[in-house]
Amino acid sequence: MKVLIIDDEIETCRVIETFLKQKGHLTTCAYDGDIGLDEIKTNEFDRIVLDLSMPKTSGTHIIAELEKMNLVEKSNIVIYSAMPFSDEDKGFFLKKGVRAFLSKSKGLPELEKTLISC
Repeated sequence: MKVLIIDDEIETCRVIETFLKQKGHLTTCAYDGDIGLDEIKTNEFDRIVLDLSMPKTSGTHIIAELEKMNLVEKSNIVIYSAMPFSDEDKGFFLKKGVRAFLSKSKGLPELEKTLISC
């Protein structure tokens, strides 16, 4: 599976990338929302791991931009964030086409399982 990881925390990106590569997945990291959006526009990915809270371009903004291009559902986005999200938040993003939500506290094996099941 080809996975794009968008997270401004470089160490988090690298840890996810290393784990997924060990499991046989191809990965690309984008440490900034703008770079991540460019990656989505120019390359094809099977799944996108997206953090919501980033300083320049948030995950919410990325989803809004993809929504304008009718690409949210096709992008197979899994939100992987330390930010708490309510059922209302989940409903909002699921209606837009986000595939799943996962707290970073759940760990990498759960992330891979979620990516595979989406």
